Amino acid sequence: MHLNLVWIPKLKHVDEKQKLELDIEQLKGKLVVVKHIEGEGVDVKKRSEELTEELIERIEEMKDLNHALDIGWPLMRLEMQRKS
Repeated sequence: MHLNLVWIPKLKHVDEKQKLELDIEQLKGKLVVVKHIEGEGVDVKKRSEELTEELIERIEEMKDLNHALDIGWPLMRLEMQRKS
C-alpha cells in the first residue's frame, strides 16, 4: 500500500516532465520556422519574441520540476519509511 502512495505522485510528475519536454521541443521547432520566414516584419519579430519568452518559461518550469524530483522524492521516501 505504501508503494502506491510513493509511486502515484511520482508518476504524475514524470508525466508532467514528459509534457514539458514535448512542449519545449515543439516551441524550439516553431521558433526555427518563424526565424526562417522571410521579410522579418514586425509580426514575425513579435512572434519570435513571444515564442522565445514562452520557451524560457517552459525551461524554468522544467528546472523547477527537476529540482522537485531530485530533492523532494528522497525526502518523501524517508518520511514514508519513518511512518512505517
